[in-house]
Amino acid sequence: MATIPSALKHIYEFGPFRLDPQKRLLLRGSEPVPLTPKAIETLIVLVESRDRVVSKDHLMKTLRPDSFVEESNLSQNIFVLRKALGDSTQEKRYILTVPGQGYQFTERVREIGEQQELDLVVESRTHSQVVVRQASGSIWLRVAALAFSVGLIGVVGVRWFSHRPIPSNGRAPLFVAEFTNATGDTVFDDVLREVVKTELNRSPIVEVVDDDRMSDLLRSLTDAPDAHLTPDLTRQVCRRGQGKLMMEGTIKPQGSAYVIELAALDCTSGLVQFRQQAESRNIDDVLSTLSKLAAATRLRLSGAPANVPLDPAPLPTPSV
Repeated sequence: MATIPSALKHIYEFGPFRLDPQKRLLLRGSEPVPLTPKAIETLIVLVESRDRVVSKDHLMKTLRPDSFVEESNLSQNIFVLRKALGDSTQEKRYILTVPGQGYQFTERVREIGEQQELDLVVESRTHSQVVVRQASGSIWLRVAALAFSVGLIGVVGVRWFSHRPIPSNGRAPLFVAEFTNATGDTVFDDVLREVVKTELNRSPIVEVVDDDRMSDLLRSLTDAPDAHLTPDLTRQVCRRGQGKLMMEGTIKPQGSAYVIELAALDCTSGLVQFRQQAESRNIDDVLSTLSKLAAATRLRLSGAPANVPLDPAPLPTPSV
């Protein structure tokens, strides 16, 4: 039996979550949690500094050391993280605000992988099976491998896979625009589109076009692969990518509540195929309301009737 150093270092577990700083990945169970890059970086800093309060100034300098970052951007990241982790206004289980100082990650964290080794067992057969076992015995990864008859293997790679949907031939491309934010509150920027993309991509009918492909198409249109995806620009991108369907969303205030709307449009004609609308009672319920609205929209895209409920049964979780 040969022993190789572990590649699994600085993996953090807390509650039902697992955070991989190297891969910038947060998992809840086996499912990836959609987060913006700055939100995941904020979480990493808080988790790695969990024994102390992290000042707002330190967070802002760490997240963007070469430029000025407004405090509203930091507040947006904290908002996104609390929603993703399940913190509520009444209970801050994970991220505590320390008035006049900053934030502290308060949930108990277990660090795994450090100082551990992987035992590599190779059966000496022409068609061998490589068994990679964590020393604690808690994780087994089996990799089918073709080995030489003497049983020599050059390099073995161990990789954590996120559950990104695999494109299938029957799924039509769906282009998703950035939300039109009429609230004036930057806390909603970026995160609303990510929630919609994640939910709609569970559909067996459509496949959300990923950001890399969107950037390629944007570059061919504007020479700006990071341009803000307004509805008009998204429609152009959709046509350039020979797509037929796009999704746009709006959020606007209504007293202390928020009205959220999703609309599916034909990219060629610009005609609205259908609209879905929901109301969130307050800012704390926006993401959960949007998630339900996107789930109902997913069912509409699959041919469900117009009066589909806003809280449809979730799809079964894919097996690992």
